[in-house]
Amino acid sequence: MDIERAVAEELSGYSSKSYVTAISGFNRIQGTAMYHEAAEYVRDELIGMGIEDAAIEQFKADGKQMFWTCVAPLGWSIRGAELRMVEPDERLLARFHDIPMSLHTFSKGTPKEGVTAELVDVGAGTSKNDYLGKKVKGKIVLASGMGRTVHRQAVVKRGAAGVVTYGLSREIPNHREAADVLDAHGYHGIWPTAENMDRTTFGFSLSMRQGMHLKQMLRDGKKVRLNAKVDAKLTTGKLEIVTATIPGTDKRDEEVILVGHLCHPKPGANDNASGSGTMMEVARTVMKLIKTGKIDRPRRSIRFIWLPETTGSSAYLERHEKKRDKFIAGINVDMVGGDQDKLRSTLIMDRTPDSVPSYINDLGALVMEKAVNDLDKPITRGWGATFRYAARAFSEGTDNSEFNESTIRVPTISFGQWPDMYYHTSMDTIDMISEDSLMRIGWICAVTLLTVADADEKKALELASMTCAGGTERIAAAGKTASIEIFGKLGKGASADELAAVADHHKDRINHITTLEQNAVRSVTRLARSDRLDAFLDRCCADLGDEGRRELEWFTEVTRLVAAEKGLKALPKRKESEPEKESKRLIPRRMFKGRLDYERISDFMGDDAWEWYETVEDKDPDFFRKVYDGLNFVDGKRSLHSIIRAVSAEFGQTDYSMMMKLMRDLERMEYISFR
Repeated sequence: MDIERAVAEELSGYSSKSYVTAISGFNRIQGTAMYHEAAEYVRDELIGMGIEDAAIEQFKADGKQMFWTCVAPLGWSIRGAELRMVEPDERLLARFHDIPMSLHTFSKGTPKEGVTAELVDVGAGTSKNDYLGKKVKGKIVLASGMGRTVHRQAVVKRGAAGVVTYGLSREIPNHREAADVLDAHGYHGIWPTAENMDRTTFGFSLSMRQGMHLKQMLRDGKKVRLNAKVDAKLTTGKLEIVTATIPGTDKRDEEVILVGHLCHPKPGANDNASGSGTMMEVARTVMKLIKTGKIDRPRRSIRFIWLPETTGSSAYLERHEKKRDKFIAGINVDMVGGDQDKLRSTLIMDRTPDSVPSYINDLGALVMEKAVNDLDKPITRGWGATFRYAARAFSEGTDNSEFNESTIRVPTISFGQWPDMYYHTSMDTIDMISEDSLMRIGWICAVTLLTVADADEKKALELASMTCAGGTERIAAAGKTASIEIFGKLGKGASADELAAVADHHKDRINHITTLEQNAVRSVTRLARSDRLDAFLDRCCADLGDEGRRELEWFTEVTRLVAAEKGLKALPKRKESEPEKESKRLIPRRMFKGRLDYERISDFMGDDAWEWYETVEDKDPDFFRKVYDGLNFVDGKRSLHSIIRAVSAEFGQTDYSMMMKLMRDLERMEYISFR
């Protein structure tokens, strides 16, 4: 039986949802007893499937242990918490056992009688301007901003007794705003380190409805006093990671990875009990198919990793430095099981960054498409499926970032339902999970993993051909985009200099994509090597090069037409800024391993200097994606200029002065050196 059919017949959305339901019953904050219980549940189920090496790896969680640039969290023991209004009325506002997300994670315990204090509205509460003219020492602040930042500004810097936030921790304009989910409690955490745990107090998260009611009372001049009781302790704990493998045959030392984060507050059904449950169902399905002889055991091993998000990946990859060279490719699953109609979401596949080109992008996209076209029944006209899916450029924020990082370099795609109406809220419950979504993503993961795990020379040829065909389309699309944009700018009255900048950018972009696609085709050599394969790859790359030259020639002709419209024979040479000129003289060299944790910049620069970073996305929404892959491109050979041009081709034109500032800050931190 072929792999696709075998997986389709065995993998069950119902079974997957049963795992998701069980996991969502744990309050899975890393370093806590309930996270440990969730990890034990996953491990025990895997052993019951016959995966004998399923185990929990432990790392120190003391708030000071470093995993490359990431600091381990502290341990946290939480037994209960409640927030009450005691003046002008007496009422219960929130209780941890009712809504675990109503307490900021890593809140510190209060005296047994609690802390009673006056409430002060500080607006967002995330910058010094929010506190001008307000006395917050010894009081509880009411804020709409991110809990961790508010706690640092109000408690650590100004001596507030505690924090109450309301609304969402993150809004998605025009899709998911606090007004859309008035009764949801947002997920906020304090995340103290060993260095500042003595200055840590507590925080509660209320709904937007509750927060607006409190604001109105304060606006009306009423004195509001709250009593906060927290029975919790910050401790030294354990960062725990569940791992398991399905061993391969002749290439069993090579591994294909399926990874997802197990952490997050209860219920966290979509984020990320759904990813964790999907991984369990994929493991069960593959084991069952091998045991029953419906598929052969693959050549390479398949490794499953459940971990605390991002920090867990850094810890695992740092410990297993020798093993990671054998990681061939990976899939990350994060928020995959949501009901698309309820969440207003689409299944998104994030590609690998351009610094890590790979065939896995085209394979993953093809299998995702087949999960609709092959699994759904055709109707008289077209298809009856309404399942939405799309592939997009790399995006960081979950564990694909760690695996794709250039000092690790495991090409890893990531799947997730996005956007999500109930992301990081108390309303991310099991009734928002769809068996159909779980079945489709499970099938995608299992088929993709097995395809890579069992690949030989014949499959490498097939993957190279598919990647080459996709690359040809993407080079042609780059040429089309270039023509559309420059004509669009012309129609809007752009100057000759502005048009020259557009032309220069798109010529760079066509060249960049051509090279990217050639490298993606050659990435199949991780799977097999032979003279026949090498000759075929040479032919593919030559064809891609020809396609790139054709698009450049055509776009050059387009720029002549645009110049003629301006009364010129050719567009002028693009003017370079002083930061751009400087970037040509600088060749950066990395002094650190792993993904950059931006908290290290905040710690080093201080709050005032960090405010620039908090607002930089207002000017360039893709700035941090550019930084991520810009650091990936740093190899001690490329100039900073060529690196900025590369990320501009990937994510859009870049302000040289902004990237220069970031690099100079990293130089002061001794994370980067220049020659």
